[in-house]
Amino acid sequence: MLSARAARLAVAMASSAIVRTPDHHRALVDAITRTILPDVRWRAVDASPRFRRLLHRQDGESPSLLSRDHAARLCHLEPTAFSRWFEGCAGIRFRDWRRRYRLADALVHMAADPDRNIATAADAAGFETRRGFELACHDILGMSPRAALAGPDARAHD
Repeated sequence: MLSARAARLAVAMASSAIVRTPDHHRALVDAITRTILPDVRWRAVDASPRFRRLLHRQDGESPSLLSRDHAARLCHLEPTAFSRWFEGCAGIRFRDWRRRYRLADALVHMAADPDRNIATAADAAGFETRRGFELACHDILGMSPRAALAGPDARAHD
């Protein structure tokens, strides 16, 4: 689980989101992801052309929807070699990075449309089930998705 400070910052960023364009959505998700992934070696990630291909895809699809095999193809690596390269460069396993990226993506979807239900936001971000999204939110932020976006007063009662 994140430190309380990092979790508060990520939640504040998501709950104050005003998403105007797909590019703005992606930039906000990237910023939240960096907040909830403090253990990633971001200088190495930012300097790597392979990571740029993953994070700034030309087809407009979110990196949270990438499978390991597809990500490996984008980086011109075999899946096993990709997994080793990713962890060696970023300092975190690809599936852990993708789970946190999906969490940030789903929170931004929910913040952008407060009437959106949790299952729809989870699906848009690439979670297979609503429960998977809720578990990720509890594991990473220590609170439910609704509590994460409700504000500090509501979270005190979660």
